[in-house]
Amino acid sequence: MAAYLIAEHKIADPAAYEEYRIKALAAVDRFGGKLLLRARSVGPCGLVAAGPARRA
Repeated sequence: MAAYLIAEHKIADPAAYEEYRIKALAAVDRFGGKLLLRARSVGPCGLVAAGPARRA
């Protein structure tokens, strides 16, 4: 069964997020999942070539 997750995050605590990121990627690997897209480049309006603008 396929499942897809699309998310937008505001990271308030980079150290806590790094700990979460490591654990989350380990869980994805453990259960045979894979990342289809992971972006590190964020511009003033979000990811380059991102979807529609954010709603207020």
